[in-house]
Amino acid sequence: WDYALYCILLVTYALELFIWPSIAANRIIRFLRSNKLTQKERYATEAKGERLDQCLGGILKCVSILCCNKAGGKEIKNQGEMKDFASNLMEFANNETKVGVVLSDMYVGGKLLARVQAERRMRAIQMLQSSSNKRDEKQDTPDEAMRSSADRRALLDSKDVRRRRSILTLQADGDGKDCVVVEKNVLTNNNEGDVNVLRNAAHYSIYAQWVYFHIKMVVEDLLANPNPETWVRDFEVMAPVERFSLARFEAPNAHLFYSNLKNGIAATPYAIMVDEYEKSVVIALRGTISLEDWVIDLQYVPQPLDKVGDLCGFNGQGHHCHKGVLTRCKWMYNDIKKQRVLKHLYSSESPYKEYDLVVVGHSLGGGCAQVLSLMLRPSFPSLRCYAFEPPGCIFDDVLSEDCKQWITSIVRHEDVVPRVTQPNLESLRDEFFDVVARIKVPKIKVFHDVRSPCPDSHLASRNKAVLCPKGEIERDTVFYQQVQKFRNERAEKNKTGEVSVKLYIPGNIIHLVDTMGDEKKYVAYWASRYEFNQVVLSGRMLADHAIPPLVGILRNLNLDDVHEVRTWHTDDKEEEEEEEIFSFIPFSNPQGKFPLILVAFTVVACVLAALSSRVCNFFVR
Repeated sequence: WDYALYCILLVTYALELFIWPSIAANRIIRFLRSNKLTQKERYATEAKGERLDQCLGGILKCVSILCCNKAGGKEIKNQGEMKDFASNLMEFANNETKVGVVLSDMYVGGKLLARVQAERRMRAIQMLQSSSNKRDEKQDTPDEAMRSSADRRALLDSKDVRRRRSILTLQADGDGKDCVVVEKNVLTNNNEGDVNVLRNAAHYSIYAQWVYFHIKMVVEDLLANPNPETWVRDFEVMAPVERFSLARFEAPNAHLFYSNLKNGIAATPYAIMVDEYEKSVVIALRGTISLEDWVIDLQYVPQPLDKVGDLCGFNGQGHHCHKGVLTRCKWMYNDIKKQRVLKHLYSSESPYKEYDLVVVGHSLGGGCAQVLSLMLRPSFPSLRCYAFEPPGCIFDDVLSEDCKQWITSIVRHEDVVPRVTQPNLESLRDEFFDVVARIKVPKIKVFHDVRSPCPDSHLASRNKAVLCPKGEIERDTVFYQQVQKFRNERAEKNKTGEVSVKLYIPGNIIHLVDTMGDEKKYVAYWASRYEFNQVVLSGRMLADHAIPPLVGILRNLNLDDVHEVRTWHTDDKEEEEEEEIFSFIPFSNPQGKFPLILVAFTVVACVLAALSSRVCNFFVR
């Protein structure tokens, strides 16, 4: 405690010394900003993008240093790695018009937008329930009304009729601002193709989980090295060896042949294994863990596939894919060729020459598996790919359709990663502005309202109490005029700028839906890549992306289960008027940036003091 108080006193004294230089620097900056000669250059789009790139790269480098590189970051040089994301962020936030939104607005607007989305889904379900009840009341004949479900099934069997089960799903419409009900085919045990796909997805999902940490444990035991990077097995002895198997993870039929755990901007941890049970060679790619992985995630601009297609033997003319994922797949493709692992496994003398090649991955690894499978398929025509919860922006529309021959993507419920695309984020931004503009009560009252739980039956009444209808938005406010100017500038840029290529989830898509919201029973149906056109704000949007629960769901999924559907009933009773409570909302920034700078200095000093005594060895007393 003495040392902590001493650090606080030093920081306070340093801040006192910084006051006069800060005031002088502030006046100099104001003078430069008011100068027309520097203003034009400073506020140019390219200059803003470069500063944002340097700022984001600096933040990642600071995080890497504070974590002693345990979270990665060694290869982040702050030399343009975040340039593409900075450019997209500038386009997303617009350069010219500044909309008066502070952190408290973001919190309140995000909470309200989640409630508006929930109310929209609830109303669509209520309309469906109402129309369904009316159809049930109007039976065709009295005999039909008296006929039991067992009699109907017997009638269908006698007529040799087979119906494919279906599910009614809620999807966002074209602009993402309304919900429509769409009928989708459910995977059933009566369809052999559905059974095989689901069985294989459940079997290979464990490989996507192993590559995160389990493979590293095996290699550490083999090499007696706590930080192994590359390990390759001696291919002169191809027969299964117990010490190379994954028996400790209840997979005695899986054997490790190669692993490369190097992680960088281009390097991706992956492993090559042989599955004796399914008679397949499995390439498993790891998902996002390190800071370098986050850098690759954010490089989601479309990249042409012309040159890559000429090199690998597929037609890439006019096709595009995720830039960061393509960078990593180029490295993996070259590493596989260099190590000659697949060449040994599929040689004429190998006992595995007739085995199928399967590429799997989760999250970022799922996206890399999809692109790598495209690059390897000319050499392995029977290749299959299973991508678990991949990013939503991998291939263009045409190529995504062509990949249905060998790629299967699995998405769980409200997972946010398959829905994060540039168009979806822009739609979410516009919805956020609409919700903030519709607020008709003081912010402090909304802040109190969104912090209290809101049952589904009270969604409509609670939203109505704080939000006005869209047609009654006050158009004379400064915020609304800023939003309108913002949208007009975006519309002009969209007309004059280049048309961006839209990227989608490729292949066949299996969507696992939790019908009751209790995470116990899921319905698997064949989804369309176009239905993931809205970011769903909910408490599960991040939790649904985890791979361990997904493995359990796929293994325990029973296609013959009869599923109940959650229904909503509105409460006609008005809620009691709640007492108005006043509280302090931080980060509203009423006094400018200087107080935030002082708070930032104090927080950094406390963090460094804690790290110096507990975690890091950079600071020695």
